[in-house]
Amino acid sequence: MTIETESKFPVREFSLVASNLQILGTCIAPWYFEQNQVFDFPGNDLRSQGVLLRLRKAGVITLTLKRPLEDHAGIPGIKQLEELECHVDDAHAMASILRALGYREMLGYEKFRSKWKIRACTVCLDRLCFGSFVEIEGTGSDIFETAAELGLDPQTALSANYHHLFQEHLTRKGLPPDDTFVFSDQERASLCLELGIERP
Repeated sequence: MTIETESKFPVREFSLVASNLQILGTCIAPWYFEQNQVFDFPGNDLRSQGVLLRLRKAGVITLTLKRPLEDHAGIPGIKQLEELECHVDDAHAMASILRALGYREMLGYEKFRSKWKIRACTVCLDRLCFGSFVEIEGTGSDIFETAAELGLDPQTALSANYHHLFQEHLTRKGLPPDDTFVFSDQERASLCLELGIERP
């Protein structure tokens, strides 16, 4: 069990942050593609409790459970969750096991990500179909200090998850609610070419 402490920062593009990362940080994972399946009971019992059960394929396959901390003093812009995670050999088999236990795939999402390290913080550059974000994981004070060093405004820190941010995006655009947010085939191919990675 680990405690995940992180913030997301919306950005128009990554040029300033990427330049600062080249100077201040170390790349620990160049751009790669992620596919995520989120499972829940049909009545969204887990979501109503703030719990996430996720199967992720990104080179390695991981099963992750995130849940709220029992005692957590909320810090604006900071998300803290208990995280349990393990590697899985077969994503299809794991998904079948979850379905056999009564879970259903409630949503899916994709992103392109690169990972960097600055001291004790992990910095992720995330491209999603509805926007770009810098995610910083560390401690509360480290997150805001690192954000400032990268040229980000700590006041723009968000504690919401990507599903919630996507719902806000749809609302702003006047679009109907939708849980799944993935790239079109054309968008996926174009980004693979732009980022210099193989098509999934």
